[in-house]
Amino acid sequence: MRYVMLLSMLAACGNSLRDDRFPTGSSTIVTNRSHDAVYNVNVDEGTVSRTDLVTGAVSEVEVGSEPTRIARVGDELWVTLKGERGIGVLSDDEGSMKMQQTLPAGIEPAGIVATEDGRRVYVANTGSDQVTEYDGRTREKLRTFPVQDAPRFLALHPNDRVLFVASTRNGTLSWIDLANGEVHPMDLPETSRDTQDGEVPLGPRITGDISVLPDGTEFAVPVVYADTTTSVDEAEDPEQPSPDGYGSSVGIGVGRTNPSIVTFVLDGDGEPVPQGDAIFLATQPFSETEFSGAIPVFRSYPTSVTPSPDSQEWLVTMESSNALLVVSTEANDFGGMETMVDFASTDGGECRDCGMPFTSAQQGGFDVHSIAVVSTAVGPKGVVFDAEDRAMVHSWLDRAVESVPYSEASVAVRDLTKGDFRENLFVARGYQRVAEPSLPEDVEAGRRLFFSSLDSRMAASGAGISCSTCHMDGRNDGLTWNLRGQPRNTPSLAGPVYLTAPVTWSEEVDSVADEAMLTSSTRMGGQGLHETDALLIEAYINSTRYPDVPRFGETSDLVQQGEALFNRSDVGCGSCHNGDLYTDNDLHQIIGPMPTQTPTLRGIAASAPYFHDGSAPSLAAVVDMARDGSMGDTSMLSADERKALVAYLESL
Repeated sequence: MRYVMLLSMLAACGNSLRDDRFPTGSSTIVTNRSHDAVYNVNVDEGTVSRTDLVTGAVSEVEVGSEPTRIARVGDELWVTLKGERGIGVLSDDEGSMKMQQTLPAGIEPAGIVATEDGRRVYVANTGSDQVTEYDGRTREKLRTFPVQDAPRFLALHPNDRVLFVASTRNGTLSWIDLANGEVHPMDLPETSRDTQDGEVPLGPRITGDISVLPDGTEFAVPVVYADTTTSVDEAEDPEQPSPDGYGSSVGIGVGRTNPSIVTFVLDGDGEPVPQGDAIFLATQPFSETEFSGAIPVFRSYPTSVTPSPDSQEWLVTMESSNALLVVSTEANDFGGMETMVDFASTDGGECRDCGMPFTSAQQGGFDVHSIAVVSTAVGPKGVVFDAEDRAMVHSWLDRAVESVPYSEASVAVRDLTKGDFRENLFVARGYQRVAEPSLPEDVEAGRRLFFSSLDSRMAASGAGISCSTCHMDGRNDGLTWNLRGQPRNTPSLAGPVYLTAPVTWSEEVDSVADEAMLTSSTRMGGQGLHETDALLIEAYINSTRYPDVPRFGETSDLVQQGEALFNRSDVGCGSCHNGDLYTDNDLHQIIGPMPTQTPTLRGIAASAPYFHDGSAPSLAAVVDMARDGSMGDTSMLSADERKALVAYLESL
């Protein structure tokens, strides 16, 4: 007996998965133990769907508000319920799913991962700035780990000792030593872009679910590197694309926004080596093929990265361009193809006269990773492998699960003798709808426009830009852009924005529809929306809810003290931030020479950074900056009173 127990313990501490299809990262889709059924979340419908991969039968069960990610925990399914601070626990008895329990979670739980043996479960609570550990068998909460900047995505090393956490703000990446609970920061690689004004740095933003290779040797993060320094100019003629807008850089090379995956080599203990590699996803544009009109635009943003079972490829979903990229994990020398590849002197790499799609690593040269592309249903977000190593993709906007030709794409990636781009383009085999849309038709149609980088009305061809590029989940990206020479912090679009019209920071644009027409036709380089289409986008934005915040509805003494201070005439917050939405909808000159709109304070704790120029990283910084009297006056408040004022803002 002692011998058997020792073997079991050694197996649990290995650096590789026992089942190389078991997910190491958080995802919107998982398989059962035998990999002949898949489960996916349906965020709008509040359900989980089960698809039998043998019979094709689909069943669905209600789980709660906004199911976001799903994990297999032993024989159970655990689902994060973003809209109700909960975790749903489901059972599946030969295809019959049942809700067993809803566990309490932190604010807006998102990513969830479990150990392969189901003993431990980890949940990222985006609004609480923490990760929670649960006992997978007793369902008890065991520990919490503080992680800053809205942690959302999780990945667990196969040795169960290292947990990776990716946050949605400031490119914050961390790993947690689960033996001692210590949280360690990680640095994303630095890279830059050559512009007419010289070399400018590119800022990273993490955009999707992360993963570790099944063999435990590498860790990958989906990232967009963005040039927020160079001014985003607008064309004088709204009928013409922007000369240097979001959509001005097309094709390959380094543009204003650059989808990538960042990879880190892991040591024998699963810990990352300090320096990672940024692999920019790019390919030569190709227009005249049988795929014309359906070729994915690669300058989109990645929403997940999933390893192949043999650890040879990363599968990357591109949400707004309806594409799955199959990328080799190892750089290639292309054998006898050296004459077909020509690199520019920039960091991004440029391929001229080469038919092979490729990605270029950004560290110390131009390592080339071969790539294949699969056109998918709308809104791909997660990938799993079934018992036959077929890749199954979950596309949330189509409520679809589909089998993609992974084996063919993998052969194309590994066969470096091919030089025809068309031989690396594939189309999925047709999807199966796993849930019926529950949203009103105008909201559904508007959201599809909002999340599309393929629609020529919305953005320039090849730019890979969509509204969702900057407004992640309809909220904000935490970045401050240079618009026509002025700093502009991306505002959150959560909640009924029409109630606080006029919109934008400084221009008095009458409605969300008007702003959608202006932004798409100028900065994004689109051909222009009809008013009818713009009203659909407005319907979607106005349908979203305000974010959940740490102290929402709290009536503690601290919050009540803060409310009294907020409304005190000498402090002056309530003079501009008044009414049900805490705004007078008027312009005020607060910072800089240009008057700006008073923003609503509903859900303000979830939309850092603050001010039109993003100069305040936190609500505490906002309250401290007001000590100079330029926006109310907090100079007479003690440190404890300022803390109470922040607590009140966190309750709105």
